[in-house]
Amino acid sequence: MRSLKNIIKRTPSLFRIARAIKQTSSTALKNALYSKYNGVISELRIFAPTPSGSVRARFDLTLLSAKQVIPLLGELVKASRPQPSGRVVTVAEFCDELARKG
Repeated sequence: MRSLKNIIKRTPSLFRIARAIKQTSSTALKNALYSKYNGVISELRIFAPTPSGSVRARFDLTLLSAKQVIPLLGELVKASRPQPSGRVVTVAEFCDELARKG
């Protein structure tokens, strides 16, 4: 492997080709990650921070916000539900109660 690297370095045309391949693959990877991160940010936009900073930082903050807020929303829903009284009301009792109120 070392000798191949030396051959590429000593041969200008091979060196240019190798550098172009490396830059192209690096750019393609960056574009793919950028697209993935932006996709997640747009899907969870309610949790996304303001559009400043790097896409990766916004992606990380968006996921962190969602991971913190969603469980809290679940707890809020549980806490806001009326607690069962433990008493079973029959249909007749329910209708009688409605008639008295109405």
